[in-house]
Amino acid sequence: MKRRNLLAGFVVALGCSQMIGYLTGAKTVSACGAGTCFAPMAEVFSALETATPGERFEPFAAEFSVRGTDGAGAEFERRVTPESLARIEGPHARRANYANAFVARVSGEVDEAEAAWCLGFGADGPLRDALELPGGAHTLVMQVATGAGVSANAHADARGKTWTLALDCTR
Repeated sequence: MKRRNLLAGFVVALGCSQMIGYLTGAKTVSACGAGTCFAPMAEVFSALETATPGERFEPFAAEFSVRGTDGAGAEFERRVTPESLARIEGPHARRANYANAFVARVSGEVDEAEAAWCLGFGADGPLRDALELPGGAHTLVMQVATGAGVSANAHADARGKTWTLALDCTR
């Protein structure tokens, strides 16, 4: 076998390592693939586990919104859409990180998600502008809703469910 073929086989194996680790349950293999940043594993169409063990949902099919109270005491709700996130200035990675924070919070990654939320929803935060929140908006909560029949991937327990998660920037 030629050296080039061996190298090509190694590159393919490394590129598939994160997906292979996920499918086989080998977290070390998956982590090594993720750590190299060479092995992508888009979880756009795959079901993620929520903070409730055994419960899964598909983020691509879920609807995300932010609710709160404005400075005059009136309640409001803003849907988080690709169009609203596109209004965040800067590179794609910045928009993707904020979008991932919504998914991470439902998945139970509280600290990482809330750090992004607190920055994004801070006094001059980019999420306030992107979602066009009213002046003086406070008492913000995130709401995630899954449709009754949105996905074959979604676990049956997560279909038609809504999660409401408070934004806590006091820590």
